[in-house]
Amino acid sequence: MLILAGVSINAIIGDDGIISRTQYSTFLSEMTAVEEAVQMWKAGEALGQMGEETKAIPAKGLCQVNDLTKTERLAGEVGYYRIWSMTETAPSTNILSSADVFNGIFESELMYFPAGVQDLFYLNNEVLGIESDKTYVIDAATGMIFSMNGVILKGVSCYSSNMATAVMSGNLNAPIFAESEVSGTGTGDKLAGNTEDEYLEDGTKNPNYEEYGFQIIAHPNSQNVFKLYNNGDLYGKGVKGTQLNTSPEEMEKINQYVWKEWEVPSEIGECKKIVVGIYGAMYFIDSKDDLWVYGSNSASNKFGLTAEQSVEYTGREVMKVNLSGKKVRKVFPGTDTTFILTTDNILMAAGLNTLGQLGLGDTHSTTVFEKVEVPNAQNIETIYCADNHSQANVIKYKDNTFYFAGSNGFGGLGTGKSGENYKTFTQIWNGVIGPDIDQDVKDVMWDCQTVILKKDGTVWVAGYEGYLMGNLPSGNRFQFRKHNIENVKKMYKLGATDVVLEKENEIYCMNHGNSFGTDYYCKSYPVKMELPTELQNEGIKECYITNGSLYVLSKTGKLYGTGAKSCLGINEMDGYTNKIQKLTMDNIDTMYDAKIDTDANESLSLVLLSKGDKYYTTANSSLMFGNDILQKNWTVVAKNVKSFNAMSGGYIDKNNNLWVSGDSRFFGLGADSASYKNIPNYIMCPDNNIKGKAKEVIFASAVTYVLTTDNQLWATGLYENLGTNYYAGWSGTENKTTFVKLLDNVSYFSAGGINTRVAILSNGKAYGWGLSYSGANGIPGTTTYMVPTEYTLPAIIGGVNNIAKVKSEDGHFSNIVTKTGKVYQTGTWFNGGYVGGHPATVGFSEYTHNLTLNADEIISDVVPMGAMNSKFLTSKGRIFGYGNAKYLGIGSPLNDLTETVELTGINDVEQLVAGSGFYIAVKKDGTVWGTGSNTYGILGRWIGIDRKQPNSRYKTAFEWVECPELEL
Repeated sequence: MLILAGVSINAIIGDDGIISRTQYSTFLSEMTAVEEAVQMWKAGEALGQMGEETKAIPAKGLCQVNDLTKTERLAGEVGYYRIWSMTETAPSTNILSSADVFNGIFESELMYFPAGVQDLFYLNNEVLGIESDKTYVIDAATGMIFSMNGVILKGVSCYSSNMATAVMSGNLNAPIFAESEVSGTGTGDKLAGNTEDEYLEDGTKNPNYEEYGFQIIAHPNSQNVFKLYNNGDLYGKGVKGTQLNTSPEEMEKINQYVWKEWEVPSEIGECKKIVVGIYGAMYFIDSKDDLWVYGSNSASNKFGLTAEQSVEYTGREVMKVNLSGKKVRKVFPGTDTTFILTTDNILMAAGLNTLGQLGLGDTHSTTVFEKVEVPNAQNIETIYCADNHSQANVIKYKDNTFYFAGSNGFGGLGTGKSGENYKTFTQIWNGVIGPDIDQDVKDVMWDCQTVILKKDGTVWVAGYEGYLMGNLPSGNRFQFRKHNIENVKKMYKLGATDVVLEKENEIYCMNHGNSFGTDYYCKSYPVKMELPTELQNEGIKECYITNGSLYVLSKTGKLYGTGAKSCLGINEMDGYTNKIQKLTMDNIDTMYDAKIDTDANESLSLVLLSKGDKYYTTANSSLMFGNDILQKNWTVVAKNVKSFNAMSGGYIDKNNNLWVSGDSRFFGLGADSASYKNIPNYIMCPDNNIKGKAKEVIFASAVTYVLTTDNQLWATGLYENLGTNYYAGWSGTENKTTFVKLLDNVSYFSAGGINTRVAILSNGKAYGWGLSYSGANGIPGTTTYMVPTEYTLPAIIGGVNNIAKVKSEDGHFSNIVTKTGKVYQTGTWFNGGYVGGHPATVGFSEYTHNLTLNADEIISDVVPMGAMNSKFLTSKGRIFGYGNAKYLGIGSPLNDLTETVELTGINDVEQLVAGSGFYIAVKKDGTVWGTGSNTYGILGRWIGIDRKQPNSRYKTAFEWVECPELEL
């Protein structure tokens, strides 16, 4: 087995000395001999086909180019590599230029050979008559032969005679074998899914053990994918960071926690308008009134991209929206929806429409812009697009009339009741629907509550009782009630539950979360924020809100801020400020220049500081650095690994020690866990309670759980932070810097998010704790349990000895898979009352909804992804699934919810994992397949995708596709 993972040309200037020429001559002679031997073998093969006696065909054989398009598995080994073709123009960068310059261009999409993934076949040296212990492979498509040992010439790793000649001559016109990621022994044993232990229980060598067999590992909370080889080598790829053990030097190049100069993407040309959207989204209107999009489109395909564009879109490169000739005047972005007003005054919408919130007259969601019938669209002033909690949108016209579409589920219309639903835009606050206040309204925040700023400077609230009601007198929360604040000039919204109110040189906040600094946490009534003396003297020019932070620009051009430190450009990635503080940027002109449109009325993606003729920003790595944030190729994460948890950053080595990286407060590092420190690369946890006996590590937000070899459950981390309780499980309210024992004799433990923990003991006792959504921790009802609380495991499960797996990975429901192949589920969807059409349960009950199993077929695994998606794997290798259509591999790009169905595009599966927006399946023949988001290159190029297609590495898969880059 040979792994050359992530090997690329390391172009270093060197001398063409005697040693280099000798190495070249030797290597050229070696490769020439091999190539001649192969040609002789090919001739012998041809003679054999005519009846002449010839040598036996090598065990792996060779295949024809057209065999590469076959759907069945090809014999031989799979390699992923890049070459430059003799018939295409090569990049102008010299191969002997500096490594940084050369690799920077080489890692881009400058690939000219039409097939991105090919099969490399091992040559049988004995049959070919080559007396060599070296390994050679041949590319069936080009006939090129590569030595897997290679030779270093002028600091460049060369694997073929073509490449060696090109390096020595400086000529780039010959094909160059530039990168290899090859795995396998050439024995025919499958690798992916082969996770046999090296030794059997009796201590004898396992005959089925394959050193380089591996399992795929992922987690819905991680944008990365990993493979763990049987020999303990852990590889990963995805987004650079502590999980991938990225070096501090590499991370500094993409440091999103400082201010960086930002430019409008050059592809747009002249930009007329920059529209800052919500949660990582941006829009641009160019000089021709065409619409461009940039950033995250994950919520509901709200950008209006065609099916083809949705497949290619990554979010790190701008894309022009196909509007069939329509031109755009204004953009109104929301969390799950986007509205545009065209230059010919037509209102169009795209995105989520499950409750009619797009105003299209029905409930069909759409990924392309469709016309919305509204009166006098030319007079629309703005559209308040709600968060996905409320699923409604409100139009404000220039004459101060308001129209509503969607659900009044939280009672924000102020009608005195809730639950009304409107599938077309209907006038409100006119005395017919809601109170007659429309002419009094200056601004609106629509979400779980409706917060209205009236023209007289007063603030009124209606809707969900839990947020922003503060100390208001009791009454009907579905009617507007007045807060005790006057003379408000402007209102800013952050997410569903946080508001900033600006008065003359004063700022007030109401919030339900961590925003605006710890001194202002969870103040659901208007609280005056303390301004630094300097800011009071300078006066407030502008306020601006982004993800978790408030920016304040003084009239002298100085910048102040508070909230999440990661968004303030102060080179800190965790925690919150206490109050408003001076930041490092001065001489700022504005945060709202003539090009910037902020009609989002929501938590904006980023702030753009206009300083002279330049912009500066912070806190969004994708929009700041594009593809540079990616670890494109497999990289070695760790060695000697026994098990790995992809939710956070931690693994257990083969000596049963825990290794961690990330936020030091979570990991039981003693004094190093007392306050926040970023651990950039994996270190071993020294806690003697778990050292040398860690068997399994489970991360749940800010808490680390370890199940030991003697079946004890230990925990460490944060009990709470800024009012957020993590339901850690220990008594008392203090954070822990060392591991504390929670339970003995634990056979199974699982945890999901900050909510659900389930433990089942060897004696059959069951324990649950955390915030249980409809009994998600197994305890009937929705109740909070701070410490492990015993309950009776339902008899239908058959006792602890019949349990195969326990999974509570989301926090809203839990699953038990039994050894008899049945699945029992408890809990609920987030903000929903059913699971794939199956009623939510308040205690474990068997899940059979639409699981049409054969008589000899049972469920072998359940794999959830988030609160709304799950897949069931059967013993026959079939998959059933429910949830968002775009994650099921059924050819749909829509976010619409789908009941449990059989996924017929995949079969013979033996391992299934879920990541952040994608699923990966390992089939019984060792091939690896995937579906879902590929925006970070997780799935890589699949069979049938060539390099000349736009963004071929990042195409999203709405069907199940074979992914050779995951088979390596």
